[in-house]
Amino acid sequence: AYSLRQREKKVYFEIDELQDDDYLFCEECQTFFVEECPVHGPPVFVNDTVVAWGQEGRAQLTLPEGMSISPSQIPKAGLGVWNEAKAILKGVHFGPYEGEITEEEEAAHSGYSWVITKGKNYYEYIDAKDEDKSNWMRYVNCAREEEEQNLVAFQHHGKIFYRSCRQILPGRELLVWYGDDYGKELGIKWNSMWKNRQEPKDDCYPCPCCNIAFTGKEYLEKHMKRKHPSRYV
Repeated sequence: AYSLRQREKKVYFEIDELQDDDYLFCEECQTFFVEECPVHGPPVFVNDTVVAWGQEGRAQLTLPEGMSISPSQIPKAGLGVWNEAKAILKGVHFGPYEGEITEEEEAAHSGYSWVITKGKNYYEYIDAKDEDKSNWMRYVNCAREEEEQNLVAFQHHGKIFYRSCRQILPGRELLVWYGDDYGKELGIKWNSMWKNRQEPKDDCYPCPCCNIAFTGKEYLEKHMKRKHPSRYV
């Protein structure tokens, strides 16, 4: 007879290998983490205002509380996003960037596109050109130099987010630049598209009846006809 020793019961889990965009970055520790920083805890994400997809002027309506959209401080940049409330602390996350999935050629000629890495030599392109099918992040302009940058763009779980890399005081415009890892991953494919994002945007078309501005005359006319018919000529 054999002496049978009772085995310790074990539970086995299948663990998926972490991908590069599973990680987040702590601006205080200057290190990457998953789920939460062991020193500073879970990351802070600011939610968009919930607005139905396709609603007229949706992009501006999704703006989080405490921010405004008005002419940018950057010449010929069109509209920009400004902090109007309390200071935004370093390490706060915004997003994801919303828009429509498009083809590479169309994205390359849009000033509102980001590239998303889906695998080796496989990319997806998200374009926020349509103000009815995008969110407020389309209005955040590119920083012209490192000193004025206060947001970093990065990819997380297959989507584009912005993270504050320094404190943003009230009355300051939000200005973004992409993170080193993001630019390195995309290489030359991203260079031409990023250059397009820095091109001058359309003029501003503010509504004379309410505190909303549009990047195209046709959007303003559509808004006036629907919201202010008595003033529409």
